Amino acid sequence: MSNYWTTIRLTKIDERWTATQRGVDATGTGETAQQAAANYCEKVGERVNGTTDGMSEHSDRVTLEEA
Repeated sequence: MSNYWTTIRLTKIDERWTATQRGVDATGTGETAQQAAANYCEKVGERVNGTTDGMSEHSDRVTLEEA
């Protein structure tokens, strides 16, 4: 399995966060940046796998790192 980095852009508009990625037609939303990123990953997982089985139980395992 190959490992690679990707960048998810987190934007706060009013009191809501959105998560997007260049070239990917999916947007995650949430009350926190972590929730938006997790929602984004879940949506991408749905498209790749056709299901969210197993995703929800791990959706809070998003790590935010400063560059």
